[in-house]
Amino acid sequence: NAAEIVRGIFSMKIKGYSQDQIADFLNKEKVLTPAEYKKSIGLKYQCGFQGSSQTKWTAVTVSRILKNPIYIGTLIQGKRGTPNYKIKKMRVRDKSEWVVVEDNHPSIIDARIFSVVQNLLERDTRRSPYQDTVFPLAGILFCQDCKRSMQLRSVKRGERKYHYYVCSTYKNGKGCSSHSIEQSKLEGIVLRSIINQIHMIVEMDQLVQEMDTQTAGNLQVKGLDIKIAQKTSELDRLQEYRGKLYEALADDLIDTEEYNKMRLKYTEQIKDTEESILKLTSQRESVLSSRDIDRSWVMQFAKYQDITELSREAVVTLIDRISVYEDGKIKIDFNYRDEIARYQELLKQEVI
Repeated sequence: NAAEIVRGIFSMKIKGYSQDQIADFLNKEKVLTPAEYKKSIGLKYQCGFQGSSQTKWTAVTVSRILKNPIYIGTLIQGKRGTPNYKIKKMRVRDKSEWVVVEDNHPSIIDARIFSVVQNLLERDTRRSPYQDTVFPLAGILFCQDCKRSMQLRSVKRGERKYHYYVCSTYKNGKGCSSHSIEQSKLEGIVLRSIINQIHMIVEMDQLVQEMDTQTAGNLQVKGLDIKIAQKTSELDRLQEYRGKLYEALADDLIDTEEYNKMRLKYTEQIKDTEESILKLTSQRESVLSSRDIDRSWVMQFAKYQDITELSREAVVTLIDRISVYEDGKIKIDFNYRDEIARYQELLKQEVI
């Protein structure tokens, strides 16, 4: 089943396997490549990347699958074409020329999982030569000061070997400071934080479920109405400020350079505020059309309720990034922050 193969590829990536390892596994299991699969079901397979009769899985093939939004229901057309009718040679078009259709077909990969994988592909997730998978915190851990990744360092003292995470900038001798923290200590902190976060979210979800659907929907609409009103008031204020700039220029209170600079600033703020209002209005319409509350994100936390040790899968699913301060403090940014904030706002409004 092609869909199961794709799900397996995403699952292996989440668990910490590299594209090379995934390709090796698929070849070992004699899984058909996309080209061979299409041939096997009688489809003609043509691809701009194909230059030989290669039938083996490669890291490149795996990467293309991991980056392809078709698996979350998004269809992209017009990636390649001719500049005009006079030129017949095909070329890769700029992204702005692509035709993107979301929700075009049923997805086989959850959009949130797809997003997590895209983040992993952009980050440094090198693994130890002695490990089959990357360390649980690879690509997630950063120095709070220089914002670069933290790297694992081993120190031998007597017969014992100690493992520390240190700032990569410091380790490479390019400045910053060590921000050193013992691996076992850090992983213990992260595990406890994940457990606490799961408990909090599950408890909030139980309280939200106890509300009747009508009440929950009304509270969501009420909260969005308040935010829309606040943003509308902010928009009116910004437009008023921008309108008074010309008066200030005419009265020689500001010069032309200051006028242009301030007008540009207010125009950008007005644009951002208008976009926020449109987004909030869209959310309001969505709530009104469907009173059901989206709980799919809660399930991402709930499935790890029995976690007893830190796993790569749990870390990358639930955590966006971890920042380490020089004094040893840790800041953990969990995924689904907007969804959590909406739940908190919902419960707060019910109390009010």
